[in-house]
Amino acid sequence: MSLQDFLLANHLQPVPAWLEGFDPNRPPTGNELVRSFLASRIVFYPGSGQDGSTVQVFNEGHAAQCFLYVDYGMTRAAVLTELEERGFSGYRPIANIDLLESDFPTGRWERHIEPGEVQAPPPPVAPYAFLAILEKQPGSHATGADRLAILFLAADGHATYDALFCQRESGPLPFCVVLQDHGFGRNHSPWGAGGLMERIAGRTACFPDYLLVGDNTNPWIGYHRLEGIDPIVVEGGRQRFLYGRMLHDDRVPGDELTPSKSGTSEGTNPMFNEYVRHGGELFQAIVAGATHGMPAFANYTFQMNPGLPDRLSMRCGAGLYFITYRGVPIYIGKFLGHIQDAFAGVLFSARWLRHISTLSLRGRRISISMRLQSWFTSLNPHHEISVQIAAANAALLAKDRGFQVAGNRLMFAAVNWPVLREDPKKWLHHFTFGYVQLNRAYWRGRGFTDEAIWNPINAAERRAIGGWRPQANGEIREAATAAAGPEDLVRSLKAILQRELEGEVAPADLPVPDEAQPLQAEVRDFRGQLNADHEEAKDAFREGLPEGSPTAVVEAIINALQDDLATEVHYTMTNGGDLRVRVLDVARPRNVFTIYWQIRRKRFFGRALVPVDVLAHQTGVTEAAVCPAPEPLWSRFTVDCSEEGAPEAVSEVVRLAVENLRAGVPDPREP
Repeated sequence: MSLQDFLLANHLQPVPAWLEGFDPNRPPTGNELVRSFLASRIVFYPGSGQDGSTVQVFNEGHAAQCFLYVDYGMTRAAVLTELEERGFSGYRPIANIDLLESDFPTGRWERHIEPGEVQAPPPPVAPYAFLAILEKQPGSHATGADRLAILFLAADGHATYDALFCQRESGPLPFCVVLQDHGFGRNHSPWGAGGLMERIAGRTACFPDYLLVGDNTNPWIGYHRLEGIDPIVVEGGRQRFLYGRMLHDDRVPGDELTPSKSGTSEGTNPMFNEYVRHGGELFQAIVAGATHGMPAFANYTFQMNPGLPDRLSMRCGAGLYFITYRGVPIYIGKFLGHIQDAFAGVLFSARWLRHISTLSLRGRRISISMRLQSWFTSLNPHHEISVQIAAANAALLAKDRGFQVAGNRLMFAAVNWPVLREDPKKWLHHFTFGYVQLNRAYWRGRGFTDEAIWNPINAAERRAIGGWRPQANGEIREAATAAAGPEDLVRSLKAILQRELEGEVAPADLPVPDEAQPLQAEVRDFRGQLNADHEEAKDAFREGLPEGSPTAVVEAIINALQDDLATEVHYTMTNGGDLRVRVLDVARPRNVFTIYWQIRRKRFFGRALVPVDVLAHQTGVTEAAVCPAPEPLWSRFTVDCSEEGAPEAVSEVVRLAVENLRAGVPDPREP
C-alpha cells in the first residue's frame, strides 16, 4: 500500500475553514493567521531545505493541508524563488504574507532546552517568517486539496518545536514530523533518536502521531515502523518510512525510564520500579453525553486504553505517583496498595481515572460543591465553565459521585480551558503520569510489613508535596511550580521515599523547584475559606485508603445517598482526612455520620446518630459503644472491611442516621 492510500483510508482531512475562506484581497492579521494555522493539522519538517516531497505526499493523501517548514540555512529569497520557479505541480501562490515575531504566541515561554545542549550557533541567515497560500490551478490534474498553507521559518528546528508545540498555551501537536539527518548538514543536533528534539518531546510528553523517517536516520524511542506501507522515494534515491507511536514500549524518550531501572539496588532486586506514560497512551475517552441537569462539558467516560498491555493494567503496589501537564507538576499522590497487601491493588483504576476526570472537568461523574459553584461563577461570571455551571442543577452537580472537584482543580481547568474544552484526543497527551513503585522482593526481603511501608509513604507524600508544591494539591494556586522533566520527578520521589524508609538520603539530594508566584487577592481569600472548610480534603481521605474493601465501603455510602439530594457527603482534614454525611432538609442542617481510616488497625472508625443497641444488633458493625456527652453523635463503631457484608452494614448505618434526624428521634443518652 502506498503512503497516500494509507492516509486516504485512515486520516482523511478536509481543508480547514480558515484556509478555504481565505481572501487574498482582504487577508486576516498576521496574529489571526498564525493562530488559525497552529490550530490546524500540521506536518512539521525541520531542516527542510528545498524538499517539497512531504507536501506532495500528505496533500495527495488528503491528510494535511498545513505544513511548517523550518530551516535556518535557507534565505527568504531562495525560498521565494523555489516557490515561483519550481513550486508544486498544479498549484500557484496566491499570497505570501510576511509575519512578525509578535504574530506568534507571546504567552509565558518555558525553555525545555538545557544549558550546553545547543552546541553551535546557527549560520548567519537573516531571520524571516512568511505564510504562503497556494491554490490549485483551474484545469489542474493535481489530486490534492484545493488550497495549501506552508509556513516558512528561518529558525532552529529544535527550538521551534519547543516554542510552538511544547508550551502550556500550545495547541494541537504536529500530526507528523519529518526526521531526515544529513551527513554534511549544519544541524547542531540530530533530528533522529538521541537528538535534542526527541529529548524536548520526552521532557514535555509532546509527541506527534507519526514520524516520517529517512533511511539514514534512527526513529525516536516509542515509535515503530508501520508494516505494509511502501516507503516514499525522495531526491537522490533516498527512502523514508512511516513510523507510528507505540503503546507498549517501556522506554520513555528524553529520560528512558524503564521498569527495571532504579537509583539503588541490592543484588538483582531494585528498591523501586519506575513507570512514565502520557495520557494519550493510558486513557480512552468515550463520548457518553452529560447527565440531564449536569453541565454539558461533563460528557465523557474515561477508561483504560485497550491497547495497553496487561503489565500496564496490573501495575500494583505501594508508592508515590505524579501528574504533570505540559511538563509542569500539577499533582503528587500516594498509593497504599490493597488492604490485604501493600504490594497489591491497581493504581490506574484506583487513582488515575478519577484524576483525569476531575482535572479536565470532562468526566461524567464529577461533582462540584455548591459553595465552590457560587464562588467560581461570581468571580468569573462570563467564563464558559461558569455559564454551564449556572445552567445546571446546582444540587445535582454538588452530589458526590466519587469524582469531586476541589477548588484547585477547578482553577486549573479554567486556566487551561481553551485546550481542555476540545476533544480529549487533542489534549490527553499533554498529561504525563509517573509512578515510583516499591519493589516487593526488595522490601519484603528486608522484613517490611504493610504498616512499616504505609507510614513512611504517608510522610514521603507530605514531604514531596511540600517541596514541589503542585498546583492541584491542597491549596488553590494560579501559578504552577517550575517545569520539571519526568526524570527529575522520579529521582526526587525515589530519594524522598528512600529517606523516609531507610533514612539514607540527605535533604540536599532532593531537587526542589522555585516558589510559585503570589496569588491574586480574591483567590488568596477564597483559598483561606476553602482550607477552613477543608473542601480539598476529599483527596486526603481518598489517598489514605488502600484499595479493596475500604473503597467498596466508601462507594456504598455514596451510592446509598445517590438519589437523596437533601443529603451531602463532604470531607475534612480531621484525623488526616475523614468522610461525613450532612442532612440539609431540616431546621438545623447537621452531620449525622463520620468515618476515617485507621492505618494501624486496618479498619474504619466511625460515629453515627444511631443508638448503640441498634448499631450492635441491626447493622453488623463491630465494637459499638456509646459516645460520651457532649459529643454530637450518639455512638461509635469500627468496620472490619475484610468481613463479608461490610459495605452493606455501613450503608445501613448511614440510612438509619439520616432517618433518625429527619424523624426527630431523641438522644438516647439523655435521662
